[in-house]
Amino acid sequence: MTVLWNKRRVMPAKRRLTMRHLRQMLRLAGDGTSAREIAQRLGTARSTVQDNNLKRAAAAGLNWPLPGELTDDALERRLFARAGSSRACGGFRSRMGGAGAGTEEAGAR
Repeated sequence: MTVLWNKRRVMPAKRRLTMRHLRQMLRLAGDGTSAREIAQRLGTARSTVQDNNLKRAAAAGLNWPLPGELTDDALERRLFARAGSSRACGGFRSRMGGAGAGTEEAGAR
């Protein structure tokens, strides 16, 4: 879904990136792709890529390639737990009914 902005420019509507997109973002950044190009490929705003996620990854000490044993839940905790964001409170997986939903770990967040 896109939203027209200034009648010429098309900007993506706000949406949450999936863990797959976050991993792809880190891979592209590790390959030297600019934040603008990453945003275009993922269909999101440059500020979402650069300000929100790449800075979080750097602060969490994450770079590409990610350790093979790093699960989506562990990646999410490292990226979002410090910020106190809505993702850290309830977690992506627990809201989606995925792994960790309804467990002590999901309830502890």
